[in-house]
Amino acid sequence: MRWFRCCGVSNYTDWFEVYNTTRVPDSCCLEFSENCGLHSPGTWWKAPCYETVKIWLQENLLAVGIFGLCTALVQVEFYHVFRALSVLL
Repeated sequence: MRWFRCCGVSNYTDWFEVYNTTRVPDSCCLEFSENCGLHSPGTWWKAPCYETVKIWLQENLLAVGIFGLCTALVQVEFYHVFRALSVLL
């Protein structure tokens, strides 16, 4: 949440149900410090993470896709290498 500068899916109040109190994770704080999520809402990110992450994914879709494809190819190659090694041993 710190990297995206957001808090909660819809907004920071999403965390109130999780913690059963008026608090957010420390990663929601404008300036991170230990237990800063216990302070007032004026010290927390207000932007919803759903929209923020959605926009980031749309802007970086090509890079995310290439990363996923490369990861899959590496896994397939390792599978074939280890399978060939197990036949030799």
